[in-house]
Amino acid sequence: MASALVGLGSNLGDRVATLDRAIQLLGAAEQIRVVKSSRWIGTRPIGLAKGAAGFLNGAALLETMLPPEVLLVELQSIEKQLGRQRIDRWEPRTIDLDLLLYDDLIVHTPALELPHPRMSFRRFVLAPAAEIAGSMIHPGIGWTIDRLLAHLNSAFPYIATSGPHQSDNRHLAAAVSAKSGWKLLDFPDADTLLAPAGSTSLTQARAIEFLRWAAALVSGEHLASVGRAISSFWIDDVLSAANALFPGEFEQIWTNIEPLIVPPKLLVDYGSPMGRSEQFRQRGVGPVLRLAGVDPATAEIELLAAMEAMQ
Repeated sequence: MASALVGLGSNLGDRVATLDRAIQLLGAAEQIRVVKSSRWIGTRPIGLAKGAAGFLNGAALLETMLPPEVLLVELQSIEKQLGRQRIDRWEPRTIDLDLLLYDDLIVHTPALELPHPRMSFRRFVLAPAAEIAGSMIHPGIGWTIDRLLAHLNSAFPYIATSGPHQSDNRHLAAAVSAKSGWKLLDFPDADTLLAPAGSTSLTQARAIEFLRWAAALVSGEHLASVGRAISSFWIDDVLSAANALFPGEFEQIWTNIEPLIVPPKLLVDYGSPMGRSEQFRQRGVGPVLRLAGVDPATAEIELLAAMEAMQ
């Protein structure tokens, strides 16, 4: 039997009755057993039009013999029975059943992505999930659900942007800063950091200056003084670029400044291939919002929604 975690939500009609009925239908389905379900928690609507009704959200832990793709079809069938109509992603909905985790599987197909790509930073998902499955591990990150929720509760309100195109990262960070009021952390000539290894456009002294400058911007002391902040860079990218240009020259400098650096509450990976997932896990990165193949306007919408969902 596989363990599967499902997130539930509703903001239309009799929300309690609909969610209760969803649990009943899950329990009545063949080869599915509802192990436990959470309380229904009132949450703000994320990404919906102003004035939209609030949600009730919850989670259910299942045991099932169904493979994940078939379980997803069953969830969608229950949604349809309960009146769900899929017109637009940001629409109010009678019922929403999201397959969040399925054992320790990592799946990326057009029909299904496991773990759910946005569960790691959504408070309305993590709070009820921690109530019933706090020790369940997010296989893409290596953290338990309890740890993910604790991270949301305690981490500095700081977001870092990363990706192969520094100019795109800077544009996204600046645009979201302007719309959200979060402080933009940026510095001039950041594009120079991504010069290819062997380039003569960046001296070792200048690379050290960049690294120290970037580290100072995301130090605990500085972030405490500015409050909510979003940076146009990720400090690990700055270090990687410097190491590529000057191998072995930054170990001692990094040893001295690393304890002062605050890890981001959310890392935004803008435009990188999915292959970076293992790199993030090895480096102990927490929640990641992946934005691949999206235009700048959509990237802004996604990040702003993620910021709302963390609160």
